[in-house]
Amino acid sequence: MVVRPARAFGNSPASPRELGERSPLRLAAARGALALELYEPIELGPLSVSELVVSLPGLNFPVDLSGGVPAFRHRRGVLERGELTLAFADLVRWARRGLAAAFGDGEQAAQLTEVRLWGVPGGLAVGLHSGTQALAFELLWAPAEGDVDLVVSAERGAGLGEPALGRALRALDSCLGRLGERSGRRYRLGQLATALTRRLLPALGARAPEARGVRFGELVLGADELLLRFDRRQPPLQYSPRVARALELAELTREADDRLAAGDAAAARQLYLTALGEAPRHLEIARQIAELDVWTDDRREAALGLLVECGPVAAAGVVGVELLAHSGDLHGAQAAAEALASAEVFAPLAALGWLEVAELARAGAAELGAPAGAVEHALERAVAVAPALEAARWARVEHRLERGELTGALGDLEQLEAIQTVVSGRHAVCLRAGQRLLQAGYLQHAGRWFERAVRYCPEDAEATWGLARALSSAGRGARAVALLGRAIELGERAARVPSGALIDLAQILAEMGDVPAAIARLRAVTGGDADALRARALEGRLRARLGDLAGASQAYGRLRAALQALTSHDAQPSFAAGGAAWLAEAARFERERLGDWHAAERHLAVALRLAPHDAEIAAAYRTAAEEVARSRAGLPDGAPLTDASRETRLVALDDASSPSSFGIDLPERAARSVPPPWRATRTAARPEGAVVPPASPRSAEPSVAPERAESERATIPWGTEQTADVLDSEEDSGEAALHEAAERLRRRLEADPEDDNVALELALSLERLGADLELYALLSARLEDSDAPLPELAALLRGVLVRLRDGALARGAQEEAWLYAAALARVVG
Repeated sequence: MVVRPARAFGNSPASPRELGERSPLRLAAARGALALELYEPIELGPLSVSELVVSLPGLNFPVDLSGGVPAFRHRRGVLERGELTLAFADLVRWARRGLAAAFGDGEQAAQLTEVRLWGVPGGLAVGLHSGTQALAFELLWAPAEGDVDLVVSAERGAGLGEPALGRALRALDSCLGRLGERSGRRYRLGQLATALTRRLLPALGARAPEARGVRFGELVLGADELLLRFDRRQPPLQYSPRVARALELAELTREADDRLAAGDAAAARQLYLTALGEAPRHLEIARQIAELDVWTDDRREAALGLLVECGPVAAAGVVGVELLAHSGDLHGAQAAAEALASAEVFAPLAALGWLEVAELARAGAAELGAPAGAVEHALERAVAVAPALEAARWARVEHRLERGELTGALGDLEQLEAIQTVVSGRHAVCLRAGQRLLQAGYLQHAGRWFERAVRYCPEDAEATWGLARALSSAGRGARAVALLGRAIELGERAARVPSGALIDLAQILAEMGDVPAAIARLRAVTGGDADALRARALEGRLRARLGDLAGASQAYGRLRAALQALTSHDAQPSFAAGGAAWLAEAARFERERLGDWHAAERHLAVALRLAPHDAEIAAAYRTAAEEVARSRAGLPDGAPLTDASRETRLVALDDASSPSSFGIDLPERAARSVPPPWRATRTAARPEGAVVPPASPRSAEPSVAPERAESERATIPWGTEQTADVLDSEEDSGEAALHEAAERLRRRLEADPEDDNVALELALSLERLGADLELYALLSARLEDSDAPLPELAALLRGVLVRLRDGALARGAQEEAWLYAAALARVVG
């Protein structure tokens, strides 16, 4: 980065023609010679040039001064001395946009909540805050001859997730890149006095002077400004020990810092290790390596060992706190975090440090029995240090609601609303406050905050839905129904209908006895998130209550397929316990209302994957598996099982990656692509002459539950009625209804072959009927021909391939089993 003086310092001062009689230059005597002198300040970007003296050597006395300044403007003088004033407020306005690069690049750069500058011994400190992130660092003043070096030091941050030095260097590159060049963590403003006078004096109508030999002195710190003085007679500046150490560190880590600023963490780490070899046990270099290990590569054990070898872990700053907590020393981590927060002078960073102390204190109280008052003390300190920091206020709101301190929580919420300066911010605070109060059970107060949110933004569907939830929980169902309808209408206008509003409205309609309307609302909930899964579970329950057994089975099947698709790439989704409970209910329905043990076993297999330590689900799965084994062996209900009929299932699908892992020793040709038994048409019509086979043996993902395990089974999120109330009607196999539904779905798919939802419903019907060959043909065709197939179809295909493979093995058809296993390997891999 090369200095470009023409643009370095912002806008040009006024030209001589514009100045006229107001030229700020005058003739004066300086050090025994005639000189041009600046007698009033000139603004140059964020700088204010308050003093500038240029001597005019080579003049013989007497000198005619009658021509004034214009008579000497053509002469080239020598720069003698000058003084620059840099107000913090002006510097912040000039640098704010560039410093925002610390929290993002380009259009994604975060809006800085606060930028603060303050003086420190030997330099200037910078503090940046945005949301839950804060960064602070120092720029140490190290002038050498006519150049000025600024060295980054004492960098620290909170919520960054990466080394603070990299963020600081990127911010300074964006801000100072036009003024000089960077080498590692050192910025050099080359020949600053020369660049300044070449920018200023020609604009005032005088020639740029000779500035070689001018040196800068010490930085003079004022309450709200900096003074920079330079003089030809200034002796070389003697650095303080702190600045000297920073310069040595910058030289040691120059190449590593460059790689870190460029985002090459691996190369930076190797270069830091080289520097650590040259300067053994250097704590600052070790800290940089530890930060890279913790926040970039997640190598906490290596980082901890390195810091222990180089010095006290607690002295390593934020990364030391992180490593102490990771090692289990919660008391040590809390003490180190408290020391950092107490010593920090940048308020947002200190407050975020106190929030970290509160989290460590909470963890210590839970694990080690530490005093719970430490959490409250840390939160009080966080709010006291930075009263306008939203993260601190919200943390204290959460803590007070957990303790039942409603009055204090409401006071903090009022402060949060008052902090906001725009309507959208106040609306967001009111909406979040209402949701949190509703979750805590304060219905009346939640309703008031939702009403405030609606007042700020009447067209917001989320706020309207929240108000409806508060009214519904308070027993005012009639008004809640109207507001839910309004929320859905607003969501449709914005193309963002809250799924929860549809579910809540369906719940109220069902309680009012309008079950068909409730089912229609639930059918409108689409997608694969937790709300969509909940809607499928409730739809199955309501259809069973209505007597639509085939429809209920279809809804439960869609629920299982969606959960199976999600667990295939998420080992433990957040809604695992609730999903397991829903599937357990589905299994009871299949078993008690339809007598279908195969379907019940499939539901319970996925439920057991979601909640592997649930003893009740494990026992239900064992019972269902035994009934399926009796069906496979042709034994009557309740007959004792032989050892052969008790053989366990083959390996689970998610643990397989090749055909050989599916229980078959495959020949070399397994690596080749094996076509399915037949290709189905796009309309999924059965091949001519094909016969729907009887129910083939089902298999599910095996899961061995421990003999003694605590139940982790969760209840369904809404409603407290038991499914026994729904399942006490007369027995109805529903076989004919399933055949009729499948035939209707075939005709619908033939009319619209592109409708994946109809294809999914048909697949679920075929699975229930045991038509595995037709199901395989349908699924393989859909997945191969569709650009973006539903994920549930892939889960169903894995299941049908396992069943077809198991059936072929049971019949002794090894070649056919090999074909299905090879196809299964391609699907899983």
